[in-house]
Amino acid sequence: MEQEAQVSVEVVPEEAAVVAGVRAAVAARVPRAMGRLRNCRAGTRTLVPSQERSTAEHAESQGQRAARSTGPLPPHAPRAPRWILRFDAHDATTPACAPSATHLPEPHTRHDADVAVSSTHGFRRLVAAALTSLLLYGVLFGAVLDRPLELGFLGGAVDAKLARAATIQGPKLVILAGSNGPYSHRCQVIERMLELPCVNGGVAVGIGLDYLFIRWRNELHAGDIVYLPMEQQEYTIGRPATELGPDAAIMFRHDWTTLAALPPRRWLAAFFAFDLRAGLMSLIEMGLVAAHFHDPRAAADGTSDAWGDHVGHSVERGVGNRGSIAAMVAQPVSAIAVRDGYGASLIGGFAAWARTHGVRVIGGLPTEADTIPLPEATHAAIAWVYLAQSGAFLTLPNRSRYPIADFFDTPLHLNEACQIAHSILLARALAPLLGRTTLAPPENLLADQSVDPVAGLEDDPPVQCPGATTVTALVRAPR
Repeated sequence: MEQEAQVSVEVVPEEAAVVAGVRAAVAARVPRAMGRLRNCRAGTRTLVPSQERSTAEHAESQGQRAARSTGPLPPHAPRAPRWILRFDAHDATTPACAPSATHLPEPHTRHDADVAVSSTHGFRRLVAAALTSLLLYGVLFGAVLDRPLELGFLGGAVDAKLARAATIQGPKLVILAGSNGPYSHRCQVIERMLELPCVNGGVAVGIGLDYLFIRWRNELHAGDIVYLPMEQQEYTIGRPATELGPDAAIMFRHDWTTLAALPPRRWLAAFFAFDLRAGLMSLIEMGLVAAHFHDPRAAADGTSDAWGDHVGHSVERGVGNRGSIAAMVAQPVSAIAVRDGYGASLIGGFAAWARTHGVRVIGGLPTEADTIPLPEATHAAIAWVYLAQSGAFLTLPNRSRYPIADFFDTPLHLNEACQIAHSILLARALAPLLGRTTLAPPENLLADQSVDPVAGLEDDPPVQCPGATTVTALVRAPR
């Protein structure tokens, strides 16, 4: 027992020395390994077995393990690692863990790269699809689809009026307005009475004034006169309504020359002036024209003559419209709305252009039913649009206002008999401004009539135009 106890006493210090050595070895290696791991995340790592020892050392170790199995172990005594993490160093300057150029990136790096590439490719595909759609849209509405009945009618009317103006040599009178221009003014009468060639250039409210003016600039020359009985809403119309009117589609399909002369924002508006309904209507109208469809509008509402006047809108054809005309209630236009209106700025700009090119501009009031309000302030604001640009403004004695019974289908369109009566009144009022004398108006302008509708040729007004009573009383024909 004494010998056995002595052996136990001698073994404990030796075991403590081994544990201390193991701890020292691990403590020495761990900082170096961790330093290399921090220098580079990807390295060449190999696990190698610890070096073999001699038989005596092996026996001694076996004995120590046996002693540890019978004796108490020190608290927190670590076991010697059987495998050592070894890094193969390449050179003094390159970290041992540095990856070679041919090594693949780590999985998470490859995943991030794949996501980035996929996102880039997806965005490119989206852009390519959008550009392709826009290209197809532009080709379809710019070169294939068309609306020959609706837009073709308006575009054809503008072209026909410009064509007539191009044939006139010397000074001429041009009437520019919305649809009250051709419906309520008769150039055929005015031309005869003033001995001045006349073109009725009015088309419809909604046609962009900038488009209308830029088309007419090429046909206006020094010495020409332009009379503008613009509708009240023409002064207050906004920029979006102007840029997205029917002329936008007309220009994009048929008149790129005029479109190029307008500001760039008009190009964009013309490009996006179409929608699904426009595409469907284009197919329908093109199919009708291909099938030789007969347009019934001429038979129902009349047509145009060589001067650009609307003719054939007789009292008889308009009888069924009187109820709807009376129900049309127009809201009064304020002087502020006229003064600040985008349309007013376009009209003023045209008047300024005309002044610098020797073209005389005369403003006027549109023909309206006498039930439509016309405040004095609004009247003054309309006149100022022209007077501010050194133009003239003509107010007829009746302010171009007539009873509802004198209108054809709207409170702005006089029937044909009253159109003639109003044109006589206008010619007599224009004569002093132009330094001309008036001749007698032409006779028998209506194809089917029992009484000559021309006001001033008789003591009693024509029965076809009740409102001519006022006209005849205000301006009597010279005897």
